[in-house]
Amino acid sequence: MDIDYSVIKAILKKLKEMQSPYVCSDEFYHNYLESNWKEFIFHWHLIIENNLISTNKSEIYTISDSGLIPCIQDPLKFTQNIKQLRLTNHGIDFLSSLEKPEITTTILDKFKNEGLSSIIDITKKLAIKTLEKKIDHIIS
Repeated sequence: MDIDYSVIKAILKKLKEMQSPYVCSDEFYHNYLESNWKEFIFHWHLIIENNLISTNKSEIYTISDSGLIPCIQDPLKFTQNIKQLRLTNHGIDFLSSLEKPEITTTILDKFKNEGLSSIIDITKKLAIKTLEKKIDHIIS
């Protein structure tokens, strides 16, 4: 399965919309585990591995830490351990960059085959360049 940055953006955006300041994991997962859940699980692993989310008590290092417990006999079936989820600062920054059309277009046109950690770094650099241009415009 290939990384689909629009799916990652949609997942992060949904989490942001639902958190106040946290979202209960079972409410959040309800949006994804009934349809196209394999795509969600694939991208959820990537989100976890890149520290874009956490719980109200600790960082998330594994899918189990996020409240989804894979069954031993079938790792694509899950039980839930309810957690309070939130975007990390890193996750908020990344989503903010993805919500800028010029950055999303650049990523999808020129970098869509790169890994997520590379894309996170690229979006940060593009966001900084965009802000620098705005600052230069304000100053001059």
